Amino acid sequence: MVLVTLGTQNNSFHRLLEEVQKCIDNKVIDEEVVVQAGATRFKSKDMKIFKLVPTEELNKYVEEASYIITHGGVGSIVTGIKAGKKVIAVPRYHKFSEHINDHQMQIIETFDGQGFIKGIQRVEDLEKAIKELPDFKPEKFTSNTQNVINIVGDYIDNNKKILFAAHSLDIGGIETALVTLVNKLQNIGYSVTVALEKKQGIFLKELDKNIKVIEYRPNNNKNKLIRKTINLMKRIRFILKYKNKFSFSACFATYSIPASFVSRMASKNSCLWGHADYLTLHEGSVEKTREFFEKREYDKFKNIVFVSNEGKESFLKVFPNAKDKTIVCNNLINGNKILNLQNEEIDLKRESNCKVFVNVGRHDEKQKRLTRIIESAKKLKKDNYNFKILFIGSGQDTKLYKDMVKKEKLDKYIIFLGKKENPYPYYKLSDCVILTSDYEGYPVVLLESFVLNKPIITTKVSDYSEVEGKHGFVTEKDTNDIYDKMKKFLDEGFEIKEKFDYEKYNEEIIRKIQNIIG
Repeated sequence: MVLVTLGTQNNSFHRLLEEVQKCIDNKVIDEEVVVQAGATRFKSKDMKIFKLVPTEELNKYVEEASYIITHGGVGSIVTGIKAGKKVIAVPRYHKFSEHINDHQMQIIETFDGQGFIKGIQRVEDLEKAIKELPDFKPEKFTSNTQNVINIVGDYIDNNKKILFAAHSLDIGGIETALVTLVNKLQNIGYSVTVALEKKQGIFLKELDKNIKVIEYRPNNNKNKLIRKTINLMKRIRFILKYKNKFSFSACFATYSIPASFVSRMASKNSCLWGHADYLTLHEGSVEKTREFFEKREYDKFKNIVFVSNEGKESFLKVFPNAKDKTIVCNNLINGNKILNLQNEEIDLKRESNCKVFVNVGRHDEKQKRLTRIIESAKKLKKDNYNFKILFIGSGQDTKLYKDMVKKEKLDKYIIFLGKKENPYPYYKLSDCVILTSDYEGYPVVLLESFVLNKPIITTKVSDYSEVEGKHGFVTEKDTNDIYDKMKKFLDEGFEIKEKFDYEKYNEEIIRKIQNIIG
């Protein structure tokens, strides 16, 4: 029996099984073939294929195998070596989306060079390797072999150390997206460090316990000379300790200049993350947009990632020469967590025959434009509609909104609930989510409404086309149109046409991120 093991990688290694099939067809392999395929989907009448095999059962297959064909994973190779089996190892390649990088080439070269395995670098050489196997006499596993394994393991560990820099982990869309992302990356085998300008925020406790958190906080002394001296020393200390110590780093909070510095120093393979349409944010000013990115030294990053097509296209209007290094990658969403948290009990109860809208976000009129919701509510009240609007969040313009609601006598219709660590029970309570911003990146609120199967009314921000006709109504950035769509929802409701598959969505995003990390 021939055992083929492909490990537990998230990526397919279809090419290797195709080559195994050719060897079976050509009678090069004339024994039973058992495959532990992992994420590789392959159909063959000639192979016994399992996605995963329990450890005890796998050990039995290893013992029974005449030889083993495997990918370049250290665990898979070592299992065969320890059992005294002849092993043919073939590397996964980044260019074929089989792995996040090409380190399996070096792993196989190391083991092959020491005489422990028959290592090949191309799947096309599998037939030749099988034919040469009878004459191959592998080195036996000894204590020195463990040294080789440790060296290779250290190599892998160093190539999986990644860093994400941000301002803090207070409540916000960027922070939610960051926590979801780093937890996922830690979970699939990366060693993640989060560097914060301020080591604070309610989401700190949401981080995986294995994620290391460091703080790089610039000094704000009022004395300019003292401030500059202290900050120079802080920069020098950081550089001495962390310069190029990570295989990948990202500035996830674009607005944070310290986060930009930290990520650029931490790795040559650095990335700047963009969460907005920055040209619109700067009121169409090319000069202000250029100044914003130049202060963050955007040109010193290897790649620039935007969470929406709108953000990318806006950036390229200002920096067309950056096209080749600019990528779109949406935010991940923790669907299981959201679905579980929506069931938490809250004091607020629904009124009979009363439709409820919910808005979740920072109270910042320049971007979020919640006055449009208040003006629309004023009109709906005049039309004698029975409705409620929940405002979840706070910010610099909360007082402006409260004063406006009081002035228009809308206290009965608009309820201010403040910041909520868990906003999802309020989504569940509501009939419709509403977003009235002038600009966004890829709003986390959109994804949350998709996961919770709630219709949404949104202005034309980010990738709004994903909403139109499928998940809700799209409006112009205009109070009258928002009022019309709210009125239409109150009159007719909205039936969601397409169920959102968050697991499939996340799989595609993770593949993109792994390619970005390299």
